[in-house]
Amino acid sequence: MFPTSILRMPVLSVSRLKISFFDELKSYTKIDSTSEKYVQLVNFMTSTEISDFLKTLDSNDNYVANIVFTPEFAENPMDLPIMLLSKPIMINRYSNPTTIAMFINERLNLMVDYYYLDDEIIHLSEYGPYVTIRAHKFYD
Repeated sequence: MFPTSILRMPVLSVSRLKISFFDELKSYTKIDSTSEKYVQLVNFMTSTEISDFLKTLDSNDNYVANIVFTPEFAENPMDLPIMLLSKPIMINRYSNPTTIAMFINERLNLMVDYYYLDDEIIHLSEYGPYVTIRAHKFYD
């Protein structure tokens, strides 16, 4: 675990008006793998669940996040194919949930078009789909 008193990075202005990608960060960073927070978004077409998730993030920290699409719910999610929707992005408690929701929807539509999928794959049913955001703190 990282001693946060030593490794402190200012809270960045990330993913507010546009998505901030982790590879845009110019300085070397350390990712704290023990600090994982995640949310499974069922209603990913709106920003409500994203807003609630962002409120759970520590106010003094930045996070690197991966966004993964899973086509349906299963008792053993390891059996299902998943799709990584983007390279890692940066978020924090102050990121704009609407910007993130719009980005997710854009990436889902691109996924459907790029892989010639039936667009029904992204429509909500009793079996899914869902989008998972997994976030870890990072430090300078």
